[in-house]
Amino acid sequence: MQTTHSNNSNFRYDINGLRAIAVLSVLLFHFSPNLLPGGFIGVDVFFVISGFLMTSIIFRGFENKNFSYLTFIINRAKRIVPALLAIVLILLVIGYISLGQDAYKLLGKHARDSLLFISNITYAKENDYFDVSSTYKLLLHTWSLSVEWQFYLIYPAILLILKRFTKIQTLKIFVLILLFISLILSVYITYKNPINGYFQFYTRAWEMMLGGVAFLYPLSSLRQKYKLLFELAGLALIIASFFLIDHTVIWPGYMAIIPVFGTYLCILAHNQSTFLRFYPINKIGLWSYSIYLVHWPLLSLSILLDWNLSMGVYLGTTLVLSILLYYTVEKRRNYKWGLLIAYIVILLIAIYARETSGKERFAVPDVSQKSLSHGHTGWAAKQWHTFNLEDNTQQVDYIIYGDSFSAQYTDYFTQQDKSIANIYEGECFSTPNYFSYDARCIELYDLLKAGIKKNPSNTLVIAQSWHHILQNLKDKKTQAVINNDMDDFINNLKSELILMRNDLNMNKIVLIGINNGFIGPSPEECISQKFIKDTFEPFFHLSNCQDNALRQYTDKVENFNKKLATLAQTEDWLEFINPNDAICTDQTCIQIEDNLSLYSDQSHFSVIGAQKVGKLIFEQLNNKIH
Repeated sequence: MQTTHSNNSNFRYDINGLRAIAVLSVLLFHFSPNLLPGGFIGVDVFFVISGFLMTSIIFRGFENKNFSYLTFIINRAKRIVPALLAIVLILLVIGYISLGQDAYKLLGKHARDSLLFISNITYAKENDYFDVSSTYKLLLHTWSLSVEWQFYLIYPAILLILKRFTKIQTLKIFVLILLFISLILSVYITYKNPINGYFQFYTRAWEMMLGGVAFLYPLSSLRQKYKLLFELAGLALIIASFFLIDHTVIWPGYMAIIPVFGTYLCILAHNQSTFLRFYPINKIGLWSYSIYLVHWPLLSLSILLDWNLSMGVYLGTTLVLSILLYYTVEKRRNYKWGLLIAYIVILLIAIYARETSGKERFAVPDVSQKSLSHGHTGWAAKQWHTFNLEDNTQQVDYIIYGDSFSAQYTDYFTQQDKSIANIYEGECFSTPNYFSYDARCIELYDLLKAGIKKNPSNTLVIAQSWHHILQNLKDKKTQAVINNDMDDFINNLKSELILMRNDLNMNKIVLIGINNGFIGPSPEECISQKFIKDTFEPFFHLSNCQDNALRQYTDKVENFNKKLATLAQTEDWLEFINPNDAICTDQTCIQIEDNLSLYSDQSHFSVIGAQKVGKLIFEQLNNKIH
């Protein structure tokens, strides 16, 4: 994505025009994929151009016997790093005054990895480039810079090693061989693992090496009319790709050959009479790196902070900020040790943001500890806990059994005047004949039986993430997965509950339904955003966090609670309690109260939430049992 302007006749106006096409296509695609479905292909165009330029520098250095690997890397750093540093620093400052803890921590991580040029690896581990959540990653676009930088490090190093054993002409053949190896690898990996295929250096290297082949094997004697023909054919392939390819196509894969080969043809044509030397097009090409750096953070912030920019305002603002970045930072080439110092300082700021989340910004200190503690001894205890007992072998009022949705009430249990026993294992469901998730869940029911011998009770309370059980329900004897629908599971559950009642000698079994989840980025993020809103609301309108969210159950959650309630009505020894009755009306559910979250994550209650819901559960237990 580099731009090097010159006033001499060797300046490639055609390549600068290709840069303009590439960056404009990316802008339009990111603003609205419907405008240009294949606009993301602009990045592939950049890769081919970069490969052409880097190969020309390397091989000219070889031929002149003055190529220096260190000088090559330093020059690339002077070209790439200053503008990137400026963008990262600006985002860290804006994020400090506009993002909550989770979002700022994520920004710090992405800023760090962007400056280390490993962000492509980071994003490959997180999710799909086209995923909706990607909109909120302010530096997502730096993945391509990381790919290019890895190419700058590895490509010349390989060529230098090979040059020791062969002539330049043979070295050119090696480039072709490496190109085809990378292309085959790219096609294979893309279809095997599309996310890795999209982000990794080794699946993109062939695109850059094809640009290099355009330099190594030029058509220098091509007549002007054929130059125009080659260029038009290449442009046709690129432009057709913008409309015929979209995000549903596995990318890059073999389909990437179309726009990549089109870019190769344009560069190979070397048409200095190209219409792409039109002044506005070449200016956009000149500013293309700055435009690329600016456009994505501006779009992400406009969505995150509800700026609601129109396309005209977005494009105009991007252009103005890019021109400013170009002439104040990018155009300069006289950076020396100050650039290294600035790099280290900004990298340390990014690491600080990643490690601290900027907690010192908020009026309430240590938000996460004050309101978001899970309030129990751990998600995977698999131990027999007893509360309010003088003798570990006496009878208890209630036995609480299940997975983490049982464990979330542990802290509240200890505060009651009832004697309680509690056993749970994170993610586990276990009955006489069935279990869910993995092998550690099989023995949970046996541990329950053993615990009841120590502390017998008449009442078993089961709290589960019921709707998740269906995803991996297994038979204990065969350990084979059981493909149940909801009605099948409810019928089987009733049979298992009858077995459990007799096996455990219970008078009552109480089913606790599925609690409503947190709607928004995360509880911690939303709490910290509340304090930001109080200070910066005139500038940053944050609407994605609400104290009272609409009661938006998924059909599966809503139906499960209804099914469990209906099941409980079929037996007088079976009861159902809906935890949402403590926090929800017909329309809304409380999420944050007095600047404290009722949730510790997207689904589990915090200490505050467990107290509020636990009170309802124990009131209804007392009423139903007694």
